[in-house]
Amino acid sequence: MALKWVGNLLGGKSSHRTRCELAHAAPIVSDYLLRWKKHVQTLAERLRGIRQLYLVGRGSSLAAVGTGGLIIKESDHFPAEGMGSAAFRHGPLEIVTAQTFVLAFSGAGRTRELNRRLVKDVRERHGFAEWAGDDSSLPALRFGAGPVAIRPILEILPVEMITLALAALAGREAGRFESATKVTTTE
Repeated sequence: MALKWVGNLLGGKSSHRTRCELAHAAPIVSDYLLRWKKHVQTLAERLRGIRQLYLVGRGSSLAAVGTGGLIIKESDHFPAEGMGSAAFRHGPLEIVTAQTFVLAFSGAGRTRELNRRLVKDVRERHGFAEWAGDDSSLPALRFGAGPVAIRPILEILPVEMITLALAALAGREAGRFESATKVTTTE
């Protein structure tokens, strides 16, 4: 939210409009989190037996996929990769197996169909693929519709639930660091 606020101020956009857009985030996040335990349970069922995890998207969804890949590795000690949907097609699609899970973020209207086709293509290769967005068929991956400006805030929610699901499957505490230290203390 802070980055959106600063970006709009630097870009000369109306602070009133920014405030109105951001005001949608809290109620949508709150509504999603009311069912967090069910979301974690559902995702744990989907992720059981998975050995490769990819988060893919385009445009502003790259924030969620990049951050998501990092926090899954950090919090769960589970290999995960966040990348652009097109980049996924030009490499990792070749190694999709029945132990691969791909979470595709719906993204903006112009590229949604490209992302949908990627989900279909992963499934045709016997991998598991799900769709995350305001129209996902899976409630754990569906967050409410809001202004495009708050999409990066909403898209991180399913990733957070995935971290909890993977931790539950591994019998560990999500987010417990064992090797990592603050970068500022070592570099």
